[in-house]
Amino acid sequence: MWAFRPLGPLVCAWVVATGSPVRADVDDGCVASAIALKGLLSAGDRHRWELRTDADSSRISRLDVSTIRQAFDDVDPNEPHQGWFMPKVDETTAASPPVPSVALARKFLEQATASAAACVAVRQVASRAGVGISTGARKPRTKPNGSFDRTFIELTKAVISPDGKEALAYVSTASGRLAGCGYLQLFSRDAAGSWKATSMLGLWIS
Repeated sequence: MWAFRPLGPLVCAWVVATGSPVRADVDDGCVASAIALKGLLSAGDRHRWELRTDADSSRISRLDVSTIRQAFDDVDPNEPHQGWFMPKVDETTAASPPVPSVALARKFLEQATASAAACVAVRQVASRAGVGISTGARKPRTKPNGSFDRTFIELTKAVISPDGKEALAYVSTASGRLAGCGYLQLFSRDAAGSWKATSMLGLWIS
């Protein structure tokens, strides 16, 4: 497992940034996380996908804050968008991907992480997609080829910026011991008050 920020747009390139009027929760963090899950699931076969809860999600319960802190701190002030990218956007575009504000980055690092699996909106997205939700500490069964019996998703409840205009969540998937990735998903609120996924930052790949 190794950090993959230098890979830029190749990082989990199959993930699609999606805007959606998901409104099942009053909690903005849950709404944003539901959009992150919807975007993730739009790109793959969900027959054997499973959303993990705090009880059996070691990466959420022990989220490596130092890795995320380094991802923020290592950004070159002369290249403020280094590492962040916008899925589905041609690299030749002049548009610069949004990055989290300092206030949001600080709040994300300071706030305890929590699984989004308890969110009503997230559970609704999972249910509609046929994605299971773990209810106990269950380790994946590994096939002879090294892949797991299903793909596991770990998703944190998005942290909202102090001004309420941005949100940030951590997402990871694992379908084998050497088949997984983790990234940060940034959201912004539009004029109508809806959340939209705007950019991503890859943190690790295996």
